[in-house]
Amino acid sequence: MSRLVKTGILCCSLAVAALGAGCSGSTAEGSTVAQGAAATKAPIITATHGRAKIAALALGDVPLRSDQRAQIEKLAASADAEHASVRAARQALLLALADQIARGQVDPTALAPNVDAVSASASGVTSAERAGLEELHAILDAKQRTLFADALHAEMQARRQSRQEHGAGGGWTARWADLHLTPDQEAQIERIVQSELSAEHGQWKGRFQRDRKMFEAFKGEAFVLDQVAPPVDVKAMTADRTGRFVEIAREVLPLLTPEQRAIAAEKLRERAAAVAPEEETPADPLL
Repeated sequence: MSRLVKTGILCCSLAVAALGAGCSGSTAEGSTVAQGAAATKAPIITATHGRAKIAALALGDVPLRSDQRAQIEKLAASADAEHASVRAARQALLLALADQIARGQVDPTALAPNVDAVSASASGVTSAERAGLEELHAILDAKQRTLFADALHAEMQARRQSRQEHGAGGGWTARWADLHLTPDQEAQIERIVQSELSAEHGQWKGRFQRDRKMFEAFKGEAFVLDQVAPPVDVKAMTADRTGRFVEIAREVLPLLTPEQRAIAAEKLRERAAAVAPEEETPADPLL
């Protein structure tokens, strides 16, 4: 089975806008006071979920002054709070889908309100993330911006490479080993997954080029995200991709035995209870 996208597919250029709005940037007075302060490397511990965690990992490689760290910690905490609505919507969708799987019938129409809630929450958090990235640019100096952009680029490339190695389905067989699928079941499910998600493969090259442009722009003195990565219709993109994952579940369900359905439903409930998305685009719970 496939993972169910929470915020839907956000282009990687949006994924790096991970630190949400909610804290003012460096002031002239603060910068003057901190000129002699030592810069040190340390994890950004307040970013624990979603795309904020990816950006925090990259910032862990950047020496920061204490005043900068305090501002960034506030940005990260704000971003984490913004993602609460996305996590709640994703949990509700997982639980609703688990109930349907346990009953032996996936009804996309009945799940539509849940899909809409995931898409709306994804759209709402995106604007704050984009504003937060611009605010982060204002906090960092030229050398720090370069270090952050390069570290984030490397992190994104590593994740992209992992995704490519696992294919469109993201290595679903290992995550669903408890179902003890037969070779025939695996083959049929693989065909369904690849058919629904194959269109995504051709999108990565274009995203890589947009990412590279944005990373380079972030290193400069002026950075306006709309100029290098114009906003897209995140709600529509999320609804489209989430709908495709629901369709995968609907097509896969008849291939499973009642015992396998019960196990699959319980695994989804466990994921809902411990939901803590850590990808640049929220993990699809079915895979």
